[in-house]
Amino acid sequence: MSEILFEALPPADLTVFARQLAAREVDPLVQVIPNRVIRGRRSRVTRVSRTTTAAKFRSFDAETPIGRRPVAATVESVELAPLGQKLPLRELEILDRYLADNSDLKDVIAALYDDTENNVASILNRALQLRGQFLFTGGVQIEENGFIQEADFGLPADHNLDLADVGDAWSDPDAPIIDLELAWVEQVQDETQETVVRAVVSSRIARAMLTNRQYVAAANVTTGRVTPAVRDAVRAEYGLPPLLVVDAKVGGARVTPDNKIALVTSTVAEFQWGDTAEGLTLLGSNAVDQVSTVAPKITASAWKTTDPVNLWSKANATGLVVAGDINGLFVAEVLEPATTPEGRIAIDVEPDEDDDAGL
Repeated sequence: MSEILFEALPPADLTVFARQLAAREVDPLVQVIPNRVIRGRRSRVTRVSRTTTAAKFRSFDAETPIGRRPVAATVESVELAPLGQKLPLRELEILDRYLADNSDLKDVIAALYDDTENNVASILNRALQLRGQFLFTGGVQIEENGFIQEADFGLPADHNLDLADVGDAWSDPDAPIIDLELAWVEQVQDETQETVVRAVVSSRIARAMLTNRQYVAAANVTTGRVTPAVRDAVRAEYGLPPLLVVDAKVGGARVTPDNKIALVTSTVAEFQWGDTAEGLTLLGSNAVDQVSTVAPKITASAWKTTDPVNLWSKANATGLVVAGDINGLFVAEVLEPATTPEGRIAIDVEPDEDDDAGL
């Protein structure tokens, strides 16, 4: 049985399946922290500092002063971290699936492919959590299964504001939302010479903008609120970045806070995927080599244990969020955390376009 089974489940085929799944991932934060496949398991972080320089006057026949470059870079090494998951198909499950399908292995093989899909999803979910952690802290902290890694990419203090720094909470219709965000965008763009491409927010923050008096005045409506489409048009008119509304959860917990906004440039970070030991054994496989190099570099496999008889599936990867120009990230707390009377986190949903609002 096992020989026939694993002829139908060669590692190359399972890995192609896993990477095709990963290539179709729906992680919303890939839009601001894209995937990048690298060789090896180490990466380099470049910390960039910029200053505005000006030439100096000199006397005739005096030596020309030595200047300094406006951009200084410090390069540090970062180790990517291993992550993965395995699942067992237990003895009774194997028997039940085998006998239910008239002693055919197809149902057993399908179960292993289903488990591989679950394993891949677990890796992508963990990557989503790390993306969210980086976007709102400027670093990543991992402490699980005896593995500890902390990467603090040095988010400047004036790029990480709490509600006291901001002033009025954005739940107040009179809060100067547009003025504040324009100032933050200008600060980021002055320091990085890059365009702010997205504002990552929760639906609570996106909804608070609908009744803000600056948006209402800019749209010239009389109903006291604007629609999401009108809000987005006002943002475009003022040169503010498009909103990326993220309320994703993993295991019931949000991956991004519901009360903070993150402004990001396209150069702020990427999720880098490196090599795994399992993947190196598949080098030269035409099937694996043809998989898109944009997809996370996930390797999948299956095997049998004999006492008791279990069939296992595993997906493994090596990866980490790696910062680019950390000055391209700006985080601000703009709302109090939302809770219900029972103390649970409240979920607020943005209204539909046809909601009763000013047009």
